Amino acid sequence: MIGQLSYFSNNNEATIQRRLENRSEQLIEQNWLAIKALAIDLLSEDPEPVKPLKSGCTWSNESTAKYLTGEEVVSKLGRYSIAAVCDPEC
Repeated sequence: MIGQLSYFSNNNEATIQRRLENRSEQLIEQNWLAIKALAIDLLSEDPEPVKPLKSGCTWSNESTAKYLTGEEVVSKLGRYSIAAVCDPEC
């Protein structure tokens, strides 16, 4: 993908990779409190049997997982002024 991005810009792959890494680090730092809050909520959940994806594909070889609903995530993100929507089709 980075190669494709470099094709459409005047930057080489290393420059694009560095910019993407820098932006990722900025976003993590900027949103760390929300990330931490979601992690705490998720870790506090009890494990339940792995739910299949709507596509029918398997996303994990484990038998249990912890879940938060999309609505829970949207609500939590909203407390940190992060706009999000939950798509019922996903």
